[in-house]
Amino acid sequence: MNLPPPGPSDSRGALPGDAPIPLGLAHIHPVTLATAVECVSGWAQQRGRPHLVVTPNVANIAVLQREPAVQAAYAQADLVLADGWPVALAVSLIARRRVPRVTGSDLLPALAARRGPRLRAVLIGGRDPGKVATAVAGSPGLVVVDAHGGRWRPDQSAAAAVHEICARNRPDVLLLALGSPKQEALAAAALQVPGLDCGVILCLGAAGDFVSGDQVRAPRWAQRLGLEWAHRLLSDPRRLGPRYLAAIGPFTGVALRALWHSPRERRSERGW
Repeated sequence: MNLPPPGPSDSRGALPGDAPIPLGLAHIHPVTLATAVECVSGWAQQRGRPHLVVTPNVANIAVLQREPAVQAAYAQADLVLADGWPVALAVSLIARRRVPRVTGSDLLPALAARRGPRLRAVLIGGRDPGKVATAVAGSPGLVVVDAHGGRWRPDQSAAAAVHEICARNRPDVLLLALGSPKQEALAAAALQVPGLDCGVILCLGAAGDFVSGDQVRAPRWAQRLGLEWAHRLLSDPRRLGPRYLAAIGPFTGVALRALWHSPRERRSERGW
């Protein structure tokens, strides 16, 4: 078992699995969905500084390189999952072994379906937070006790509102479904103030909309072939087309630099 990179997790125990794999400013943890569920479930029942889980895709990696607020969140993240297929492919090439893809859209229903103590969650964001709460209401593993939609600016006022909501509900899990970079920036702002009363902050993007049915995920065959991005693009080309185009160049540059430097690091470690 290896320790994650310097950061919050060092003082609170090692993650299961191998050391994280650097991809630009993100350090991807090569864990399975089952391990991610186990980590989140265990952390959710702890108190202290909340653990932070982020799920980067191509656009997230591109935004991370230029947004200080997102960088602040990733610096505090305890678990960084390869959400996008290109992210999983890039870190697999860097590590020279298969790294699982673990999406927020798989993690949320897996948490809801798990057996064990039922986790209390607060949801912020999404197209219709109330529908998400209804969708998971009958699940054995998760119940949404409070849900908030509307526009959220990732500033100190919003961070104070998050603290007040968590103080009132004492959730095990705080679900942020605002999209990147808002959800990561809000998580970083909320963590700046001590005393946030929850076990885990989980940045989920559109996962809640998939659970509620407001968005439809790609068929399983498309997911297995790494074509989920194409399905999403075709379903919302006006919004996602410019976003994907803007992210491809920066992400490719990050991935190529990481791939170029990884053999040098291995030779150095071996004394070559």
